[in-house]
Amino acid sequence: MTFNLPGGELVRPVDYLQAFLEQSTDAVIEYDLEMRCVSVNPAGAAFWGAQPADLVGKTVLQLLDRLDQPNQPIDPLFNPDCLQGVISQVAIALQQVFRQTKPLQFTHEVSLADGIRFYETVYTPVLDRAGAVVRVFSVGRRSPIRAPGSIPMGQTLT
Repeated sequence: MTFNLPGGELVRPVDYLQAFLEQSTDAVIEYDLEMRCVSVNPAGAAFWGAQPADLVGKTVLQLLDRLDQPNQPIDPLFNPDCLQGVISQVAIALQQVFRQTKPLQFTHEVSLADGIRFYETVYTPVLDRAGAVVRVFSVGRRSPIRAPGSIPMGQTLT
């Protein structure tokens, strides 16, 4: 099977999917049973203020270690308490999907220096032939929903 791109170029589905993931503005992260990042696209790594290679092989909880290391490129809008909260939310969501073997839609509330942001994330289990969860894919994006009293993106208090 191949895809016919505009201009007549034929590409294999795996190449097409890889190009899509690399260019997507949605954060896509794959986790294994130990909640270790197996793969991550650039948007997913950018959410954590890292490069994909910095995240692959790390568990969700090992992301907390980044807070204790100097010169880590974590988004300056994140404060350590906020990042700990987000990591806890991700860990809870992953545990639930691994345990219940069903997809989960989760809204992460992130308090940043410039206001509260919400990220809609869908956690989808990947099942083996026996029906056991072997991986979880998360796909997330910033939600246009704002908390009451939060500052819209791009605006400041006057």
